[in-house]
Amino acid sequence: MKITVKVPISTYTMKMRLYPSKELAKKIDDAFRALHVAYNMTFHEVFERNPEVCTNPNKDGYFWPDFKKMAKAEWKKHLIELNPIVGCAPAAAITTKNGLLLSDAKRAWMAGMHNLPVTKANRKDFRFYSQAKPRSSFMVQTPCTSIISSTDNPKVVWIKIPGIGKVKARGFNRKLWFGENKDHMYEQAVENGELAKTLTLKITKDRCGDYFASLTISDGKKHEFKLFREMAIEKVPTAVGIDVGIKDVAILDDGTKYPNSRFKKEYDGTLRRMNHQLSRRWGPTNRAYRDYNKDIREKNKLRSEEDKFVLAVPSNRYKEAKIRKARLERKIWRKRDSYQHQISYEITSQADIIATETLMVKNMMKNHKLAYALADAGMSEFVSKIKYKADRKGAKVITIGNFEPSSQLCHNCGYLYEAAKDLSVRFWKCPQCGSEHDRDINAAKNILAIAMRDGGKEDKLVNEVKKTKKRGIYRKPRDNIIIPENPNIVIRFSKELTTQNNPRYVIVNKQDDSIIDDAQGNGYRSISNAKNCYKAKMKWKNKQ
Repeated sequence: MKITVKVPISTYTMKMRLYPSKELAKKIDDAFRALHVAYNMTFHEVFERNPEVCTNPNKDGYFWPDFKKMAKAEWKKHLIELNPIVGCAPAAAITTKNGLLLSDAKRAWMAGMHNLPVTKANRKDFRFYSQAKPRSSFMVQTPCTSIISSTDNPKVVWIKIPGIGKVKARGFNRKLWFGENKDHMYEQAVENGELAKTLTLKITKDRCGDYFASLTISDGKKHEFKLFREMAIEKVPTAVGIDVGIKDVAILDDGTKYPNSRFKKEYDGTLRRMNHQLSRRWGPTNRAYRDYNKDIREKNKLRSEEDKFVLAVPSNRYKEAKIRKARLERKIWRKRDSYQHQISYEITSQADIIATETLMVKNMMKNHKLAYALADAGMSEFVSKIKYKADRKGAKVITIGNFEPSSQLCHNCGYLYEAAKDLSVRFWKCPQCGSEHDRDINAAKNILAIAMRDGGKEDKLVNEVKKTKKRGIYRKPRDNIIIPENPNIVIRFSKELTTQNNPRYVIVNKQDDSIIDDAQGNGYRSISNAKNCYKAKMKWKNKQ
């Protein structure tokens, strides 16, 4: 039985579609372009070690970006003098805490340069905005009174964007309530002072050319405002373990499987044809276009401002093809997003305790054989949906540690079957109790058991690595089985050979720890190299 309740929440962000006129759309595009130029000009000066945007050199002679200097009004005036288009951006989008320089620029430097000083950073590795990847968002603070409701449609509002104007927006959520008694709607809350004076507003433009506004409403740092969201809850006092995969998006401990619909693969042929079409037309995807503009830039370095050549611009047919591709990609994303919302709603509605595994999707994406399928499955997005929906419904999400062997343990007797490390082993039989296991269902049961046992604490090995990483001490690499039928023959990391060369591996018999093959005393450079060589030698011996 479903019950509709008003649940207290700390923050809520609603995304609305904007419908600006041609004049307002041009103003928004000019604001994006202004931030684009201001960002690139600022970091060009950073790499030039301009004292107006860099710190004074320390005792080692290193310079660092000074983001506080960048956010000052003097630097903004200097940018406007160099290029007047910078003045088209709303002032709050550049100098405030959520603006371009104190937020976006700082985050970009930390992510791209890994917190390196300017003197050690390489500008080729830093992401500047370009014609192919332009700036397409800005964030401002706007008064709560700038949201004006429409008299015709409750889901339509008018938003007064600072520096832009009044724009129509569709998609305002009316299931939000305010006040002590949870009975005030947005307009009443604004009149009674039950909202913060300013709200965070983010304006974005997608690759299809559509505009969106994300409005964030919060209850304040001191929780002085009362914010509630209306939702239907159908909660059963049960616990659920979830294993996330590629073939199936989610596998529950009771055997329920939600298949991966592979929305991107469905349109794979169409996307390839569109990419070929883009590469033939006159635009950034075309190599001849890029080479032409590169030559023009080199020539312009030697010419005066009045005699500089004009850079090439993309053709109209290129722009049309780019929008068609963007619309198809948006359609794929929306299909996947809708499917994940349905699954996550169903899972969070049936349990009050949800156990999941810790996903290292960024590391998994480095495997080129799995990257495409991982991107199509959208694992991290799915898990994040489960977490925030469970939080809203009052359910508890427990995440187990990275190195818990959930796929290798028999959930009946606890036997560790190391051959299950190989992802190709989908079904296996426990040598100790004889139970037959589906790999994914068995993992989901073990995830739930580990979560209920440990209460979601990170495994000790992860904590030890975090504590000792600064001192250069790392966890011991695990043995890798070569052939599942013979789990005693493993590939092992060799400390002795590694001290002489780069990381080296040897093939060992676990029964007596004797080295079977060490590549004539040099060791193998990688696990895959050792595995392939050993299999080739065994094949040659069998022929003999």
